[in-house]
Amino acid sequence: MPYADTPLWAGIYLIPSSIANAIFAPVGGKLLNKFGARVVSTIGAVLLGISFELLTLLPITNFSYVWFAVILFIMGIGSGLFQSPNLVSILSAVPPTERSAASGLRSAMQNIGLLMSFAIFLTLILAGASTTLTQSIYNALISAGVQPSYAAKLTSIPPVYALFAAFLGYDPIETMITQAGISLPPSVFSNIDKLTFFPSAIAQAMSVGFYYAYHTAAVLAIVAAVFSYLRG
Repeated sequence: MPYADTPLWAGIYLIPSSIANAIFAPVGGKLLNKFGARVVSTIGAVLLGISFELLTLLPITNFSYVWFAVILFIMGIGSGLFQSPNLVSILSAVPPTERSAASGLRSAMQNIGLLMSFAIFLTLILAGASTTLTQSIYNALISAGVQPSYAAKLTSIPPVYALFAAFLGYDPIETMITQAGISLPPSVFSNIDKLTFFPSAIAQAMSVGFYYAYHTAAVLAIVAAVFSYLRG
C-alpha cells in the first residue's frame, strides 16, 4: 500500500483489539459480580501478558494478518476484563461524595500512562534496533546499486527520520534523500523507492527492538496480574 495510507490502515488493522475490548468490558463487569474483582482482573492481566508474548512469535514482516488479528483480539479481551473490575474497585474504595474526583483522577492517570507508554516503547524499539539499523540500511542500499559514497550520506541521517516519516505516511526513502541533499540516477532511485525495499531493509534490525518492547510489556502485564491478585 502507498505510504500515505499507512496511518489509516494501521488503525484498521488494530480494529480487532477495539472490538474485543468493547465486547468484554461489559462482560468483565458481569463476571465481577460472580467471581470478584481479584479473579477477573488477574485473568485479564494474564491474557494481556500472553498476547504480548504471542506477538514475539510473528515475524516483523510478511506474517499472516489472521494470526495478528487473533492475537489482537486476545489482547482486547484481556484489556476489557482488566479495566472494568479495577474501575469498580477504585470507585468502591472511596466515599460516594468523592467518587467523581476519584474517577477524574483515575482517567488522568490512565491518559498519562498511555502517553508515557508510547514514549517508553518507542525508546525500547529504537534502542534495540540502534546497533544494527544503520548498517542494515547501508547494506540494503549497496545491494540495490547505490554508490557507497551516496549510501554513506544517506545513512548519516539518523534512521529515526525515515522511521517516523513512514509512520506518518511519508515516503522514508524520499525523506532520507531530501535530508542528505543528494540526487540519485532514476534507475537506482526506482530500485530503492519500491514499497517493499525499506521494510525489508530494516526488518532484521527492528525485530530486536520490537522483541524488547513485547517482552517488557508482557513482564509489566504479569506484574499487574500479581498486584491484582494480591489486592486487599
